Amino acid sequence: MKKIKNYWIDENRNIWNDKNYCSDEAQKISKTMINCFDCVDCDECRYCNDCNSCDHTIDCDHCKHCKHCSTANHIKNKRSYFGGNIK
Repeated sequence: MKKIKNYWIDENRNIWNDKNYCSDEAQKISKTMINCFDCVDCDECRYCNDCNSCDHTIDCDHCKHCKHCSTANHIKNKRSYFGGNIK
């Protein structure tokens, strides 16, 4: 887990806003993300790609570009903050 600008970033390029998550929280949540890549502020998802603010979407497999699934609501896609390319 590393920090770039105001976001914690894991090895799969999933990110969490440091205003909402401390490093320990981001690391703990990162472990709940199973085969997910390039997601923003998501929690307990699996096989997803480029999703934003999804929560507990364990019944969704192979999702792409989802926003606000489950309990999350209307958070702007923060990936554009990085120009869409984080390495």
